Amino acid sequence: MRKFSLLILLVFCSNVSGWSQIDSDISKDNAIKKNEIFISYAKEIGIDSLTAVTILSLIEKRKNDLQSLNDEKVGDEISELFESTDLKTKSEVKQDFSRDLAQIITKIEFSKLFGHVFMKNVKKKSDSKIGDLKKIEKLNKDQEKEITAMMKTFYFNEETITAYFAFDKKLQNQKLSALQFRFEKKYKELREKLNLEAKSSVKVNNRTYLWKN
Repeated sequence: MRKFSLLILLVFCSNVSGWSQIDSDISKDNAIKKNEIFISYAKEIGIDSLTAVTILSLIEKRKNDLQSLNDEKVGDEISELFESTDLKTKSEVKQDFSRDLAQIITKIEFSKLFGHVFMKNVKKKSDSKIGDLKKIEKLNKDQEKEITAMMKTFYFNEETITAYFAFDKKLQNQKLSALQFRFEKKYKELREKLNLEAKSSVKVNNRTYLWKN
């Protein structure tokens, strides 16, 4: 009975090892397929294969760098202030990634390639804004549709600029300020077009405005 149990255990362990290898192979196959899909889509939007492969390597490097930060054990905070280390901060990893990307693709290419990543935030922000607007102003379906579309475009561009120019905060703020200025103008023009009262915005800081609706 004992020999039989041992045999069962050996067979089970052998199967587990085999399953692990199969899972590993499936993961590798899935990664390869994902990379192929990425490269194929990149080519569709005008990015050559070599650049797409380079982008994939940058993504992998960013992933590994962030993982290294997660794996690093937290020690005594005071002593760490004076510790000599080559370990990058999370912000530095993101800045390096955006800088490397900006050297090989344009902002438009970036938005086409990674724009889907921002859509959840874009929807959340635009839904929140249109919700606030509807609380104080009655909109018909056409008015709501056009204003929502403009807001989504604005927030998409805001997310794209923030991510693409993460390596240079000064340039990033300049781009965001210019975006805000253009939006303010177009927003007022749209309100006039929709026969809504054109109201001014309230400046919060050098870049951010709260729209008076």
